[in-house]
Amino acid sequence: MSHLENTPVVVEDTQHSEHYLIQHHLGPYSKSGNESYQEGLKEAARAVAAREEVTSPKTGILPAVSATASGGPLANPKHIRAQKDGKTPLEYLIYSVLADEAHVLKHGADKYGVRNWRQDAILASTYEGAMLRHFLAWAMGEDTDPDSGYSHLIHLRACAAVCLDAQKAGTFIDDRDRQESKDA
Repeated sequence: MSHLENTPVVVEDTQHSEHYLIQHHLGPYSKSGNESYQEGLKEAARAVAAREEVTSPKTGILPAVSATASGGPLANPKHIRAQKDGKTPLEYLIYSVLADEAHVLKHGADKYGVRNWRQDAILASTYEGAMLRHFLAWAMGEDTDPDSGYSHLIHLRACAAVCLDAQKAGTFIDDRDRQESKDA
């Protein structure tokens, strides 16, 4: 007996726009001992793994969008519910750099004040200059900022985060479209 037999496989039902278990769509082959049912499950699991379309006797063709043949985390109802509810997928954050980014943000807070960009407007050009200085230092082979002791790349992340947060807070002044003056 294959490990794919009796395995739930999640597919997208475009008619209802909801995730279902493939067993639900196999309709007439609902008994797990039925050879056709077992073959249907194996076909569905193979199709899902290959991102192909799955044919169901009950509903026709179902596009395979997200599934595991092993009944793993994508078949977990909590995962499916979180996706349907549009929850922010924080599990994709890269944890290994968050602590360093927090230290760099604290370094800036010690110099300029905690979240100062939310109280006082900031110019895009100020952060453009800071990001370019950190990028150029890194590009020229200097990995660590001598002032903070942290990576120049972490400083880039922190600068970008400040700009994005200031945009959301309405304190970001976009002065990037600078025209050169005719007066010298």
